[in-house]
Amino acid sequence: LVYPKQRFMPPKLRGFIDLAVAELKPLFSTQ
Repeated sequence: LVYPKQRFMPPKLRGFIDLAVAELKPLFSTQ
């Protein structure tokens, strides 16, 4: 996923979002 404001996000926040997306992707793909 690409976020429009990703460039302005702090590295920690970007890392957290990337981790959350990685965790949630399997849930959406199984439905």
